[in-house]
Amino acid sequence: MNLTWERWRPAGVFAISSPRLAGGTPALPGMRFLDSTREVLLGRILSLALRLTALILGIIFASCDVRAADPAAPRRAAMKNWSASPTDQQGRISYIRGTEARLLPNSLVDVTGMIIETDPANRKNVVIKAARCIYDTRKEIAWGDGELTLNTSDNQIAVRGKGFLWLKKESRLMISNAVETIVQRRPSESLKTASSNEPNLTDAIKITSKSVEYQTDKATFRDNVLATEASGSVRCDTLTIHLGEQGTESLRQIDAEGHVEITQDKSRASGGKATYAIDGEKGVVQLTGEARWRDGIRDVTADLLLLDRIQNAVRAEGHARIKLPRRGLASAGLLTAKKTPPADASANDLVEVSSDLITMKLAANSAQVQQVEARKNVVIADATDGSRATGDLAVYDELGGTLQLSGRPAWESGGRIIRGDTLTIDRTNRVFRSIGNSFVRLPISTLGSASMMQLDAVARKTTASATNQFVELTSDVFEYHTNRLEFRGLVLTRLLEAETRKVEMDCETLILRMGQHLESVEASGNVTLRQIPPPGISADQFLKQITSKTLQAKMRADGRLESLIADGRVRALQITPGRNGGKSVSTKLQSDTIIAQLDAATNRVRQIVAESNVILEQDERSARGERAVYDGGNRILELTGNPSATAAEGRITEADALIWDTGRQQLRVKGKFKSEWNQTAVRAQADPGTKASKAP
Repeated sequence: MNLTWERWRPAGVFAISSPRLAGGTPALPGMRFLDSTREVLLGRILSLALRLTALILGIIFASCDVRAADPAAPRRAAMKNWSASPTDQQGRISYIRGTEARLLPNSLVDVTGMIIETDPANRKNVVIKAARCIYDTRKEIAWGDGELTLNTSDNQIAVRGKGFLWLKKESRLMISNAVETIVQRRPSESLKTASSNEPNLTDAIKITSKSVEYQTDKATFRDNVLATEASGSVRCDTLTIHLGEQGTESLRQIDAEGHVEITQDKSRASGGKATYAIDGEKGVVQLTGEARWRDGIRDVTADLLLLDRIQNAVRAEGHARIKLPRRGLASAGLLTAKKTPPADASANDLVEVSSDLITMKLAANSAQVQQVEARKNVVIADATDGSRATGDLAVYDELGGTLQLSGRPAWESGGRIIRGDTLTIDRTNRVFRSIGNSFVRLPISTLGSASMMQLDAVARKTTASATNQFVELTSDVFEYHTNRLEFRGLVLTRLLEAETRKVEMDCETLILRMGQHLESVEASGNVTLRQIPPPGISADQFLKQITSKTLQAKMRADGRLESLIADGRVRALQITPGRNGGKSVSTKLQSDTIIAQLDAATNRVRQIVAESNVILEQDERSARGERAVYDGGNRILELTGNPSATAAEGRITEADALIWDTGRQQLRVKGKFKSEWNQTAVRAQADPGTKASKAP
């Protein structure tokens, strides 16, 4: 007897054939089952035991060719309403029946109008229908190459395909071609609408694949699998649906493996494996194996991605990274090395956020990102301007346009450093904010010039290039607006050359206003501005300090100081070393207001005006008046407004003006005046060898 393997249409379906059945009975058409031997029986669908069983069946049934070589051979009579009731390994009874059947040798039956009920006693009963099959009553298997349908009695699953093999004892059905499946989430809902015979897809999953293997507790779809539902779709190599126990009301779990791609609205997730564990109305998709989620120009990668379908959230765990549009996070000018790109910037202009855990909240009816939260070891890197921010928690609110960084946060870019308890970028209001223990370090070149922090031009002689100068500011609150910097609460400002302090200023509020350049510096609330002594010189030998309620500096376009206004109980103190190592000289100026103007060409003091309650003191000498004007060109100070001068030698009062030539160390009196002199002190001043005594 010859054994031949022939391919039948449709392509991919095979049949076992021989010239004639034993006993001379002609073969009948229909013993074609599954796909090709290589792709199905010897492929991934069947286990090793199933492949051995198929091989044995092929040998046993070699004499049972359903196509007779001799058309004139006699045929056995057909039986009407045939049925059988095989039992599986768990003792469950199934029923297979047909409208017509013909007995074949070796316990085979050719069944027409086949109906199989796998477990009629339970609500998980499966009804299988085909136009024709061959059934082995001894092995309790059935196969055919025609179209087949499968429906569960609870209407949860409906399957259609071509070419099948049913193994009763293993409770297994395999369909090899053109598989279409509909799975309802809630089995109590009918697959049919009231007005149509088409499936109700409102709450259903539609699955297409090349093949499927259906068992009591699961269904496995293989090759070019596509599962679609109202909210999106899944593509993969293999999809396994795990069914609930008998009497349950929902699916238990769905697994997708191999080149997994999940699409929902405009978002797309991919990975090596996806698991959807269903718990009533709560379900989370777990994606592993180079897991990735994309939404337009947003891109998330992690070791594990959790897609929460109910909460509309995406959770990334382990080496989590997300790329966000840079224009949503960046700030222009001072805080970036480059200008912020326009709204239509390239999609490649992104900021990358990395952390141990990232959670994204999406809009209820779409995949639009509403909020991104990053926790533990957070790093925000902007490759465009080289900036980098770190912290333990970052929260990005897409709708509100804010990014908040906390947990020892820090921001750094091109020598600029910002730290605080909380850092916030408010895109909507265009504000960068630091709250609590704020620290800011900026290159002087960013601000324009160091001169705004200096009392006079003398200090500029030892000032290095601006590239080596920095300003450090600490405060309770720091805010960077489009055109100004604001510091509030215990503000301390330090001007550094390298790491050496040059100038310090204390105040309660500090505002730096900017346009095309630094325009002004405004300090208020117990302002103290002081120049730090050079190395090796103590504060009792060198000190320059001014205190006031407010202090305002106006800057030129080239960054140099134009004017300085101190207002409210102004106190200026200067201590300089004495000549030839002598005693230090202490000079004090006190008034309600002091205004200093600097020369545009030399940047030296051009004029200083002190208004109201003016007091000048130098060592044991003092002068008082209502207005003092110092001319920096000729170094002359004029005191008016009922001026008076007091020294050890005497006292001058009721003059129109007192004029002090600081270069010649001479005092002139303008107008009528009254004077009182200590003759002994005068003689002692004229002859230092004379001992002082009481005036006669």
